[in-house]
Amino acid sequence: MHHFHVAHIGIVKGSALAAAIVAGVATAIVDPSIKVAMITGISIVAAAFVAAVVQMVIAIMNYKLQSMSYKLQQEMHVVQAETKDAVGEVKKQTDGMFTKMSEKMDNLTNAKEQQTIKLADKSEQLAHAEGRREGSESERDLSASQEEKRS
Repeated sequence: MHHFHVAHIGIVKGSALAAAIVAGVATAIVDPSIKVAMITGISIVAAAFVAAVVQMVIAIMNYKLQSMSYKLQQEMHVVQAETKDAVGEVKKQTDGMFTKMSEKMDNLTNAKEQQTIKLADKSEQLAHAEGRREGSESERDLSASQEEKRS
């Protein structure tokens, strides 16, 4: 808001300069004998006008700079929001990938456990079958040896 205040001061000074010029011209018309004093007065008024114009230009430039700064800040906020959204999306995708990998590992672990159980069952069945086979062979051998003794 400060730049508007400076611009108003410049406008006031410019208006004062115009009023001084009008007053000077009116005085010169009325009393031509004081032209030297008028020239001095006009030079002081001209210097004040130049100072007012410089302040107005500075105020306008300051306003433009603040406007550009505001626009850049708005753009930066947009970029920050987009970056935050992008990071959130990457995090969500990464979490999803981790969840899928965890599920696959759990499935593989379950499958390995099932295979281990089946393998243990088969081993047990084979051990029983081997025991029966040995038992049958023993019985045959015993029967054969008893038959040889009888004969």
